[in-house]
Amino acid sequence: MRIYDDDQINLLRSERKGLDEFDAITNVIKSSNNSDALYMIFKTDLDTQLPDDLLILTDKMSMATSLECRVPLLDKELVELAAKMPSQYKIKGRELKYILKKSLANDLPKEILYRKKRGFGAPMGAWIKRELSDLTGELLSEKAIEFRGILDYSSVTKIVQEHNNNVNDYTDLILAMINFEIWARLYIDGMSHEDISQQLSSMVLH
Repeated sequence: MRIYDDDQINLLRSERKGLDEFDAITNVIKSSNNSDALYMIFKTDLDTQLPDDLLILTDKMSMATSLECRVPLLDKELVELAAKMPSQYKIKGRELKYILKKSLANDLPKEILYRKKRGFGAPMGAWIKRELSDLTGELLSEKAIEFRGILDYSSVTKIVQEHNNNVNDYTDLILAMINFEIWARLYIDGMSHEDISQQLSSMVLH
């Protein structure tokens, strides 16, 4: 997954361009000798997005609110069984999770087994334009960007303006820059979690 294209947006300051990129997907493909395309897609998910994004976020957010969250379809034995199955059992034509649905056909009604997938999320793009506009403006201000010395301020400003003016949807990119600045204040500048929380609260309430 990529948040932005290097050819379209030059986010880094000129002296920091040309750094070698780490391509996680290429590394996964090179490390496997399996020629099955579907297997490689699943393995890429298993080695990258699941542990680096979906699972870690679920784990952190659920633990932060004292919730016990389980992912039964990632049971070790079930994952190992699925990895050994031929691709035609996983996808049949355009039907996804084919063998899983067949295995549960006698236990779940069709309206549950075959209903359309629905995602969920917070309206972060709209919040950046309104409720979080002061927070975005301060964390990505010229002073903050120049102090950090990594991003190019003119590029950051263009991205935020285009997002606010509905020219492009840069929600994920702006969130990544905001989160990076918060992370840097915690782990580079050495601010406490309490101080960061107070800072962010004052920006939202400003």
